[in-house]
Amino acid sequence: MTDTNNSSNEMGNDDDTVMATAERDALESQAKALGIRYHPNISDENLRDRIRAVNNQPSTAVATPTNQKFHEARKKAHELVRIQVTCRNPAKTDWSGEIFRFGNAAVGQMAKYVPFNGKPYHVPRAILNCIKRRQYAQAYKETLPNKIKVTRYRNVDEFSVTELPPLTKAELAQLANRQAMAAGTTAEGS
Repeated sequence: MTDTNNSSNEMGNDDDTVMATAERDALESQAKALGIRYHPNISDENLRDRIRAVNNQPSTAVATPTNQKFHEARKKAHELVRIQVTCRNPAKTDWSGEIFRFGNAAVGQMAKYVPFNGKPYHVPRAILNCIKRRQYAQAYKETLPNKIKVTRYRNVDEFSVTELPPLTKAELAQLANRQAMAAGTTAEGS
């Protein structure tokens, strides 16, 4: 009799295993359809909870306040600003320009070469903020009360930056014509 009970228990365990595997497959396919990422070793209960959490949300397309803040920060950082830059650092008098880099989790990485020739140039606002914050150590001589001359240093803005108003439609059309002529085509694209 013992053998009969063991074999019936083993059959019951096999049925449970098949049902558990079928349920797991159903959960995995449902998670895949919903775009839920999960580790292969996740428990069935945790996977079920993640699916419930996604199904209880009204819509995944609705922007959360955090995502909206990131989107606005990124848009503002990438906004192009028209500027003129002149370098005031005497150590860089021979430089024709410099590459500025900026990056963080919200905005991403960006780099831009900015010429120092004083001509108007468009840069992203995040790069403009980097340029404005940049300073260098300027040396100056000072005479102490006991007539000893010493060299002191102070931080001074490295660049003179002038923000210019955006181009007008007429200026944009004129610029487009100049660029088209330089490329050997007309502004209309023919």
